[in-house]
Amino acid sequence: MEEAVPAADADLRAGLIGAIMTGVVVDRYLLKLGAVADAPAEDILALLRPCFESLTRD
Repeated sequence: MEEAVPAADADLRAGLIGAIMTGVVVDRYLLKLGAVADAPAEDILALLRPCFESLTRD
């Protein structure tokens, strides 16, 4: 994933993206504890998109 992130700290940024995605997947599909599990995928993507965009910009 580092190749897709044009920044000096691309490995850190890619790791953070992976960690966020892992957390969402664990909460949504394994723990199924709250709002993340019940939210439409489109809503989750809309809220996370700015975060991912900021991590993939230099």
